[in-house]
Amino acid sequence: MSPLFFADKVRAPLLIIHGEIDENPGTPGLQAEMMFHAITGNGGTCRLVLLPAEGHHIAARESIDHVMWEMQEWFHRFLKARDV
Repeated sequence: MSPLFFADKVRAPLLIIHGEIDENPGTPGLQAEMMFHAITGNGGTCRLVLLPAEGHHIAARESIDHVMWEMQEWFHRFLKARDV
């Protein structure tokens, strides 16, 4: 069942990180973009990060550094102030 059916129920901020050239048929990049638009269209908080030249597995050092930075920023913005 498509996760898009549940986009209106996502209440917590969501960070989506996806490789632009993901070759896995179960996780196409378009699905990540559609989920982002569905969540934000329903008033949710979501950030979509598309990693250029990355597939299903993130390999480039620059991409890994970018993912770590995005995750740290997300943590400080949405989770640090909460009791996690």
